[in-house]
Amino acid sequence: MNWLKVKTEHISPEYTNAEVGALIRFQIFIARYGRFPTDKEIQKDIGKKDFNRLKDKLSKLEVDLKMIQRKVEEDREKIQRKREVSQNTSRRHRDSKKCDTSPSLSRDATDKIREDKSILNKSKAFKAPMLEEVVLYAKEKNREDLANKFFDYYKEGDWHDANGKKLKNWKQKFITWTNKNADTKQEFKGFGVKL
Repeated sequence: MNWLKVKTEHISPEYTNAEVGALIRFQIFIARYGRFPTDKEIQKDIGKKDFNRLKDKLSKLEVDLKMIQRKVEEDREKIQRKREVSQNTSRRHRDSKKCDTSPSLSRDATDKIREDKSILNKSKAFKAPMLEEVVLYAKEKNREDLANKFFDYYKEGDWHDANGKKLKNWKQKFITWTNKNADTKQEFKGFGVKL
């Protein structure tokens, strides 16, 4: 019932909180069920005593409960129409996204795009390093002792890892090897002395 706006400006300070609560519960009942409550429902949901006191005070102001009911029902219908419009708009928007409204490409243009993508993919393809490249990189990382072992291992495996997947970046794999083989060559970090 978050959409229900209770307008209480017309209620003077002489109304008790119980009477204002009864008015609000009355409006909520009408908004929820779309009809005037029965005596039993008034007793159960609104509170008979508070409701009767509210009704008496409203009649002194010449405000009829049926008038309040009509106003709440009008508000309810307006909100329902807004909700339907919003749902229809959302549905149309969703449906328009499903349709491809972009201009279609000619077969030649599509083939050209595919060709360009395949060239890009080939340029990203793995290129096996030469032993000299591995040795130079190992020197940069201060692990030249692993260069030959690393190169021989992956060359024999046709540059596939232990899981059978083709390597994408041999330098990254070399770093992993360095970390795995850290116990074979340790550096005393405090003084730069290799043990």
